[in-house]
Amino acid sequence: MPDTSRMNRLAAFALSCASLAAVAAPSDGPLKDITHVRVGNYGAPSTSVSSKEELGPLLTELSEMRSKQWKQVDTRLTCYSTLTVMNGPKTVAIFRVGPETLVERPVGKTDLAYSLSITGDDLPVVRKHLAEAAPAICR
Repeated sequence: MPDTSRMNRLAAFALSCASLAAVAAPSDGPLKDITHVRVGNYGAPSTSVSSKEELGPLLTELSEMRSKQWKQVDTRLTCYSTLTVMNGPKTVAIFRVGPETLVERPVGKTDLAYSLSITGDDLPVVRKHLAEAAPAICR
């Protein structure tokens, strides 16, 4: 007959590990060595932000959001905006921005997606750039 006490402890340990993984932060911390960010609204052409004066506040804001507690879940958004963070031709991070949710999508196939609840007061620099981009074409 199996040792139920040991199995219960193992199950409790596995559950606690899963709980810690469910509330986490995405990727590798602050965004650095970024050359430009492509900013675009749903279905519209994107624009590129590449000047250091504009990149600094944008990356600071995204790094601050990355330091918060995210949920490891790929929240489905409709009619979202996208920020593609790049180092030269290489994509470093992909963010989808909805009215109430920020999602960091995986760059690699084995990476995980993370979601964070946001309000209208969050991401003022990001929202400024999105307002300057072509309007969304939502169907």
